Amino acid sequence: MAYAFSCTNNPGHEAAQLVLSIDSAAYYSDLAQAFYESGKLDSSRLMYLKMSGFENPDPMQLKDVILRKRLFFVPDTFKVPVDLIQESFVLKPLKAVHAEMDYQAVMSSIDHLTGVIGRGDWPGDLTLEEDRYALAGHEWEFKKRIGFVYTVMNKPETDVIGCVYIYPSRLDDYDSEIVLWVTGKEFKRGTDDLLYKAIIEWMEKEWPFENIIYPGREISWDIFFEALDKQDEKYK
Repeated sequence: MAYAFSCTNNPGHEAAQLVLSIDSAAYYSDLAQAFYESGKLDSSRLMYLKMSGFENPDPMQLKDVILRKRLFFVPDTFKVPVDLIQESFVLKPLKAVHAEMDYQAVMSSIDHLTGVIGRGDWPGDLTLEEDRYALAGHEWEFKKRIGFVYTVMNKPETDVIGCVYIYPSRLDDYDSEIVLWVTGKEFKRGTDDLLYKAIIEWMEKEWPFENIIYPGREISWDIFFEALDKQDEKYK
């Protein structure tokens, strides 16, 4: 199933419609649109509480469950890290201004990256404009605290060499789901292992999550999607 969410009438966003995808259930588009059009986190939470009845909510539709996960992803008091600096690379929030470097990194490693984030059709024939729209969406999510995507750059910050996606887990047994990639060139250098280890340590030291899943690494994408399909049946 396709995990796609649409953003329409985004406050501060020029695109009429933005579609971001990381394979899973298609219903998520309804949730994201409802959130984005409200504009503010507090009003979105109120909207959710009204929708679910305030007390003893029983949101037995997947879009309601994912909405709850996104709106309450991290505590209000949590200070989101602005970077992660390592010996050979640095992580910074992914923004639309990184589009050209990000696009170059992705397109230089099409064969290597195909299937890495669970989507067999990515990057495919991705265009620069599509990539720019996606990055603008990630940047907006970061500001709204409903998802955190970091670009991975070399130490001089002249090249993008990878990306890290931090979102609420689509599986109920986990609170966060993290996917990451590096270019084919950096993979051969061993950067993928270094990045993965750095992220695990970073999560333990600075982030509030208690149960994280790394699909495509500690669990195969096939097994992950099988579990997701089985779980989603209870929300239909």
